[in-house]
Amino acid sequence: MTTETTPRQDQDQNTLPIIVEPEHVPSSSSSSQNQSLKAQKKKAYKKRKKERERIERTKNIDSSSIMSANTLRSGAQAELERWDEMCNLIVDFKKQFNRLPSIRSGNKMETTVGRWIFLQKSRYKSGKLHEYHVNKLRSTGIL
Repeated sequence: MTTETTPRQDQDQNTLPIIVEPEHVPSSSSSSQNQSLKAQKKKAYKKRKKERERIERTKNIDSSSIMSANTLRSGAQAELERWDEMCNLIVDFKKQFNRLPSIRSGNKMETTVGRWIFLQKSRYKSGKLHEYHVNKLRSTGIL
């Protein structure tokens, strides 16, 4: 059995297929631009929402509960007070137990104060400790 091809079949085999391309296929760069634009819009929306919420909260504040500027402590002043409190804790501890607090103690408070002492000593060695603090630590017997 021999197969013969008809002229029409030969003609179909020699023609190239027609490729139809879609009108618009987003490229990867435009896709990333769209994602970036979406992220920017989302961020701007969240920012506006936070701002509206902050304004609403401030509207609800009772004016009698606001402290005057004179009664608020500055951050530096509060930190200095905490630093002095830690020194006073060390002095009291030293009077009671006749030694400095240890980092390796089982007592959480003693360990916390011991770490604070270690931090102050390392700041002293690196030259980052203020002269006031150096004098205070020397007076307590830590340095």
